[in-house]
Amino acid sequence: PGSDSCGAFTVIFAKELTYKSVMDALFEGRFYASQGPEIYSLEYEDGCLNLKCSPASRVYTSADLRRSLSFFAEKDKPITELSIKVHEKNEYIRITVEDEYGKHANTVAYWKDELDKEE
Repeated sequence: PGSDSCGAFTVIFAKELTYKSVMDALFEGRFYASQGPEIYSLEYEDGCLNLKCSPASRVYTSADLRRSLSFFAEKDKPITELSIKVHEKNEYIRITVEDEYGKHANTVAYWKDELDKEE
């Protein structure tokens, strides 16, 4: 009640708080959308996406070719760090972090050929 964000927000990883920097970050895909969960870092190394996030009950991937994965927290031990192997034949992958209340944080789609170039 009284919120103007409709229950969600977008985190933009801009280098500085200027119009150009914010727009560059958006065009470069350096952002995520959330209803509450936070993604602290997501790095690609040795074919894996390494995630650090606020406590999550579930983390899952969306990918092409039906190669999606789900990871569930153990009882009383939420997920805060996770390494996700990206299948070599995937063209893209997207990560969703879900908290204990069913709220989600969603990354952009990461294209595997672009990830491999940056490695």
